[in-house]
Amino acid sequence: MAETLVGEHHRLTCDDCGYTFVCGADRPTMAGKQAICPNCGATAGRIDLAPCLPADAVLVDRSAFVFRQPRRWDLATFRGNGPKSEIYVKRVVGLPGETVELRHGDVYADGVVQRKNLAQQRAMATLVHDNSHTAPSLASRWLPETADSGWRQAGARFWRAATSGKSDDETIDWLSYHHRRRRPGEPDIADELPVSDDCGYNQTLPVTQSHLVRDLMVRCRMRVADAPTAIWLLTDGVSQFLVELDFTQSQAKVTQDGRRLGATSWPTTKAAESVLIELALCDEQVLLGLDGQEVLRLAWIPADLPLRPTSRPIAVGTRGNSLEIWDLVVLRDLYYGPGHLQAPAEHQYLLADDEYFVLGDNSPDSLDSRNWPQPGIAMRNFIGKPLLAYPAGLRSNGPTGRFQVPDLGRFRYIH
Repeated sequence: MAETLVGEHHRLTCDDCGYTFVCGADRPTMAGKQAICPNCGATAGRIDLAPCLPADAVLVDRSAFVFRQPRRWDLATFRGNGPKSEIYVKRVVGLPGETVELRHGDVYADGVVQRKNLAQQRAMATLVHDNSHTAPSLASRWLPETADSGWRQAGARFWRAATSGKSDDETIDWLSYHHRRRRPGEPDIADELPVSDDCGYNQTLPVTQSHLVRDLMVRCRMRVADAPTAIWLLTDGVSQFLVELDFTQSQAKVTQDGRRLGATSWPTTKAAESVLIELALCDEQVLLGLDGQEVLRLAWIPADLPLRPTSRPIAVGTRGNSLEIWDLVVLRDLYYGPGHLQAPAEHQYLLADDEYFVLGDNSPDSLDSRNWPQPGIAMRNFIGKPLLAYPAGLRSNGPTGRFQVPDLGRFRYIH
């Protein structure tokens, strides 16, 4: 379930970008193996020399499913179907009576893609790049598209001054995200590549197959004191989506490949200096959140066009307005692969009328419904819903033997 829940793990901090991350410690680690920073790709020290921290413990609400059935995307604690009746924590993705399929990383039930709301997407998103932790040894991943662009950068902030004397319908001045991966053996060189489902937590595993990830999310803060208009471009490698945010009118307009997909407005509130923006292209839908609240969710029908993977899936621009953005973070959706049994990509799982299909968040290393001879989990096996996670604690010696002391400061709500 990493990194929603983690087992025994090593915690490391990248010397190049300063990002702190964890690697699993539940398998033997080859002496001298260097950790790779999932944020910038730099080597970040020997895994076997990093502190080994305890696994998460979980506080379970055993009454959660007494008055209601498990819902899709719920975390759940249950007993397995095996003779030992092991207890698992997984995420519910398939409901009773459904036929579940996993296609290009997404969950389909009865042939229909299953979509998440913004809160669910936020909870399941995995880091791709945090611009607040930029490696000084490499160029910024956010770059203007043209040499005469008005975009400027200072540290982790980007801004563009208003262009005076020009019409509002001028060419959009784009600032684009360039996804990069450092070249093995040449750490000062990074190649542009599409985003994949590589997971920093799994660095002690044998080599696993990586998959192209098309479902991405961007989060940032944007200054809106002058009520600018910002335009976001997102692509899944098939279609291009433009999301135009007009803070003068409190409206958002969305187009897909030049055709209007939909629009929304949000209540005008007290003027603020900045707004937190969350924008996702996932599960065949566009999601938009402002200051933590979902304001737009638009589904689309996939275009019958060839897939053209790109290393530049996200951009932000403006038509002559001033714009300032910071705290830029790119994330990806979970990618559900075929599992340890390597079932065919189009394999179907038929659930009985009282069975649920469950998957782990750490898809490449999860023992779940994809791998069990009987994939469905009966309702009678469910124990409850995890609420809080916390490190099991450091082991200490006491007058009655060894005991664990929980670190109360690291309790966290999970969903």
